[in-house]
Amino acid sequence: MMDARSEGSSASHQLASLLYGLGKMRGNGHPIEIVEIDVSDENALTVARILAESLLPTRVYAHLLGERLMIVILPGVLAFVHRDDPQSATRAQRIGSLFDIPLAQMQFLEMFDVDHPDHGDTHEAI
Repeated sequence: MMDARSEGSSASHQLASLLYGLGKMRGNGHPIEIVEIDVSDENALTVARILAESLLPTRVYAHLLGERLMIVILPGVLAFVHRDDPQSATRAQRIGSLFDIPLAQMQFLEMFDVDHPDHGDTHEAI
């Protein structure tokens, strides 16, 4: 699954439309816009590359979440977070901070179990 985060710009809708052929899209009503697209493992790196080349330069990231691996996508950067490797999550957070993303929005290890813990969601990750 891919979650593209932005600050309410229409760019995420345009990008989601571009990627729509690669997965199934859902939206939500959070103040920080979250667009979700289910992506197959075969398309994950292609989608990650497209997103890394398309994201706004600051305060925006996306991620692809699998059972054991998350690809955190930042402008021009891919960071890999392994479920059982806290150092990989810390590394991704440090990289994200270079793009002015608040630490509270980068709870990567928690996202393996809780869908968007920074929004108080208590349901399990999809």
